[in-house]
Amino acid sequence: MPPRPLSQRLLLLALAVLVLHLLVLRACAAQDEPPAVSPPPPDAPRAVQALQTPAPPAPPLAAPPAPPRPERPAFLPVAAASEPAPSAACPVEAARAASAPARAAAKPVAPKPAPRPAAPASAEAGGGDRPAAAAPAAGGAAEALPPTRIPPAIQWRYRLSRGGLVGEGSLRWAPGPQGYTLELRGELPLIGTVLTQVSRGGFDAAGLAPQRFTDRRLRRPEQAANFRREPGQPLQVSFSGPSAVHTLPPGSQDRLSVMVQIAALAAAWTQPPEAAFVLHVVGARGDLAEWHLRVLGEENLRLVGGETVRALKLLREPEDEHDTRAELWLDPAHGHLPIRIRLSDGRGDPLDLLRKTAEEPPATAP
Repeated sequence: MPPRPLSQRLLLLALAVLVLHLLVLRACAAQDEPPAVSPPPPDAPRAVQALQTPAPPAPPLAAPPAPPRPERPAFLPVAAASEPAPSAACPVEAARAASAPARAAAKPVAPKPAPRPAAPASAEAGGGDRPAAAAPAAGGAAEALPPTRIPPAIQWRYRLSRGGLVGEGSLRWAPGPQGYTLELRGELPLIGTVLTQVSRGGFDAAGLAPQRFTDRRLRRPEQAANFRREPGQPLQVSFSGPSAVHTLPPGSQDRLSVMVQIAALAAAWTQPPEAAFVLHVVGARGDLAEWHLRVLGEENLRLVGGETVRALKLLREPEDEHDTRAELWLDPAHGHLPIRIRLSDGRGDPLDLLRKTAEEPPATAP
């Protein structure tokens, strides 16, 4: 058969393609339909627990307003009205109670020792007994002080010698109700006054309580030591030359008052101590020293003028060879005041003072 024209063939091809597309579209439509599924079984019953929402916390109750605080007075009285009035006796441990008030308030303390008697007003009145008393030490603890007996007033003359030079010395001791004055002078012929020492002060539980000590030597300016005695404060000393200030233990003396303090201690002895006793001594030029004194016993001593007396000898042997070595002879018949004083420092001839027997009227009180 004759071939078909081209247009007819194209038409048949287009029909075939159209049929093919219809078949494809139908197949796709069949795939897009959801499959038939059986209805799901009914759910099993579940236990449902109702959740309880916690109630919100109650708001805090407002605290009642505090009562107004009473105003403190500008000045607090020494003793409150609710406290008992203090007794006449004060506690001995005042310093300890001040550092621990609660402990001191709960613990009873011993009463303070009675005040000491005043110093003798004149030589006829004799020496004054000063019993041992408890006094605060530098560290706050209480220590027992040895008893003392203040010697009566005297004014003695001495023969002064140093090396080949011989002159005259004088000692004036004048105690009184308001305090004491003690003065030592030394003079050499053709030279004049070579030594002037003056100690002034009062009395306390330890015996002599110097306040000012001055020392003037030949061709040297006067130097001074000033003792500071404030209530409730430790004893201190300052000097006119050095600017240092030192704290001292109770009973400390200057280089002149120590002579009478030794006499006051010796006069109160029931028997001389076997061991050495210690005194703290201050010089006018800033020097501080411990005097360890030993009692060597009694011996006969011949005074200037030929009189022989029984004297008690004491010795201070220094640790430093250039410090003062002191030998003292005390007269028990005259308040144990020194009738001979011998001082040396290892750098020159010793200074020797020996009492003359000629009596002079007692010194007047200051």
